[in-house]
Amino acid sequence: MAKRGWRIAGRILKYFGIVLVFSVTGFILWRMFSSGDPASMKPIMVNKNTVAAYDASENGSLYMFYQGQNDITRGEKNAGYFSVSQVAFIPEAHQLQFVVRYNNSTLRSVASDLGLSEVPDRDADIFDVTVAISTDLTPDDPTDNDLSAKENPNGVMETRYHPSEMKKDKKNVYNYRKFIFDGIDIDEKLTLAVYLDIRYAGGREVNYDEEAMGTLCLYDYASKNRTRAFSSADRDAILSYKKENGEG
Repeated sequence: MAKRGWRIAGRILKYFGIVLVFSVTGFILWRMFSSGDPASMKPIMVNKNTVAAYDASENGSLYMFYQGQNDITRGEKNAGYFSVSQVAFIPEAHQLQFVVRYNNSTLRSVASDLGLSEVPDRDADIFDVTVAISTDLTPDDPTDNDLSAKENPNGVMETRYHPSEMKKDKKNVYNYRKFIFDGIDIDEKLTLAVYLDIRYAGGREVNYDEEAMGTLCLYDYASKNRTRAFSSADRDAILSYKKENGEG
């Protein structure tokens, strides 16, 4: 009887181990497949500037590029707070587009960091998202290219841009904001860097002289550009916009 009891216990442990392995594997696979951007965030956003560039193109496409920069905040105070994806510089449209993603835990951390009375609602737009472009004022002197405008105001100029449009979505515990920035032009001889800055703006005026809550580099003069494919979903987004606005 004792041997039989041990055999039964052994089988139970064996089956429990199998169930545990499949459960852990299933959870990992679920996290992998559910952590990507929602479908609404993947095509480019479209406005009149996007359409004008598309209509002027010779092949019914748009050239877009990005760089393989660090895509998540890793500082001591903001590690994992924000990430960026779907980055697309669109020269013909004079645009920059990207998606900012943050977890619900980011909202709890921000509330704790700032001493807020409650955790902000995930649907609220509490973050000010801007783009700062550093321009070389002394292109004949490459020795100051890695300095900021604060460090070298005579050699580097910083220009801040605000988004033209934004749309949002959410998926599981993640929150998404996609932005269009118009008037963005990259001059390979003069543009030193393009930074994404994120600041808290929940009911208070934003001070751009203060350090941002999160900063990510989207472009720098020393890195290589990578082509972002113009997809059928991008084309459909443009054609849908034209139809909705009586242009096609």
